[in-house]
Amino acid sequence: MHPGLLVVGAGLALALLGKRTPKGEPGEREAPSTPEEIARIVRESKEIVDGKRDHYTDTPDEQVTAREAAERVKAELAKIAQEKAAANDAEMAAAIEAARKAAASEAGSVTVGPIVIKPQPVQPAKPVQPAKPVQPAKAAPPAGYDRQKAANSAPDLARHLTQKKYDYTRKALAAWQIVAGLPGDGVYGPSARNALAFYVGAAAPKALFLKNAKTGAAYPNTPYPWGQ
Repeated sequence: MHPGLLVVGAGLALALLGKRTPKGEPGEREAPSTPEEIARIVRESKEIVDGKRDHYTDTPDEQVTAREAAERVKAELAKIAQEKAAANDAEMAAAIEAARKAAASEAGSVTVGPIVIKPQPVQPAKPVQPAKPVQPAKAAPPAGYDRQKAANSAPDLARHLTQKKYDYTRKALAAWQIVAGLPGDGVYGPSARNALAFYVGAAAPKALFLKNAKTGAAYPNTPYPWGQ
């Protein structure tokens, strides 16, 4: 606590309020600050020194230290003392000069503290967007795949299978399976039939082999992978 500034503020306010020169007297000159303003400055300076305030009410954006507050009181009192001395108000000038000296003494005894900085509002963090799921890469067609060749030769293969049935030429089917992107096993099972139906539709005959003759395992009914 700094009782010096409190005494200065109270004494100065009473002196200024009790000794006001009547208007119209010769030599009067209006002071730039009223007694109420000076009292406010002293009071707010005391609050700044005590850490109860971080700025003056007439300058809300100003950053001040305790020493700067006391220095401001000293400067304001010196200015008013000069004004009153020029107006031949010797008694008022003496009172203000005494208050100025007390403020100067207080300013010299104040320990300089850190500048009070108003905290800045913290911006809320933006929500983290969930990562998009990675789509698995589509497998590349096997070597030998040629969609145009498969489409061109599909009608002839469909007619051959319809006519020959189980006596079809396996080499011809195997060659077509390769350009269609399938394993060239020469077996006209569900997978081969699905591929041929993609190119010729209903003209593709039904699958001739549903099970492996050696193992008895069913051939998978796999959709044609390159039909998209």
